[in-house]
Amino acid sequence: MEVTAGIWDLDDIGWEMAVNARGGVLLTDTILIFGLIGYYYDFYNEWQYFSLGAGLELGLGEHISLRFDGVLYKYYGEYIQDLTMNIGVNWHLGN
Repeated sequence: MEVTAGIWDLDDIGWEMAVNARGGVLLTDTILIFGLIGYYYDFYNEWQYFSLGAGLELGLGEHISLRFDGVLYKYYGEYIQDLTMNIGVNWHLGN
């Protein structure tokens, strides 16, 4: 489970928040393939989106991994959709 929030316009203070659930399967000791489903809310425009995605996470060491994913956002109401591609570095706490 992951929760993200962001500010996208410092002049007009627009911000957004997303809640996503990820589940996947380990292909090897260092490669995870996963699916994603979630909910996204834009507080400035009061838009609600639902999201579906998939990705790949590569373990680079004991506490670090590199993640690639694609997420399709679907606007709740009018027919609007947006596809984003993301690259991220994750730091894993614990052993």
